Amino acid sequence: MKNLFIISLLILLTQTSYAGVHLEPYLGYAVSAGTEQTSNGTKIESSMNYIEFGGRAGWEMMGLSIGMDGNFTPTTFDIDTEKPTKSKGTVDYKSHNLGAFVGFELPLFRVWGSYYFASQISYDKDRDTSVSDSTGDELNGSGYGVGVGFTGLPMLAINLEYRANSYDEYKDKSSGVTTKYPAGGASAIDANSILLSVSVPFHF
Repeated sequence: MKNLFIISLLILLTQTSYAGVHLEPYLGYAVSAGTEQTSNGTKIESSMNYIEFGGRAGWEMMGLSIGMDGNFTPTTFDIDTEKPTKSKGTVDYKSHNLGAFVGFELPLFRVWGSYYFASQISYDKDRDTSVSDSTGDELNGSGYGVGVGFTGLPMLAINLEYRANSYDEYKDKSSGVTTKYPAGGASAIDANSILLSVSVPFHF
């Protein structure tokens, strides 16, 4: 998938004299479910809800658009742990995704796919330091997304997107140690999300 995005981007860049500019900021609300396995074999399942800001920017030609896709979550996550025990809480995380997208415009609708080569969650503040303080620690990985948008409204588009992220690197700020997963029985953290967003597509 990564090679497909790179090849498509190179092809479109050679046609920039015939292409227009695509610029699309968006604001959305996401519902996400995450799974991970700890080193002692315990499987943890959790769910999160959060607000997200983002944008897509690139070139478009004859209905085809291609470029960069980035998004940022500057607020806290409301997280519910379902397994192994039920609990609720608010976690001060920040996250972002940066990648490339390819889309195609249809009458009243458009579809797109994104590959995120840089996905990160950072612990902005650890509210529970009874065991250890994870403030400043980072999770890094990659992911992809596929979406569909309704473009029949003036100026606005309503979008629904599915995303899958996998975080396979953990960086401990206090010790400076970076751990690659799977390691010691622990797995990468997988997160699947549904994002409902409103965007304002600009075409120049």
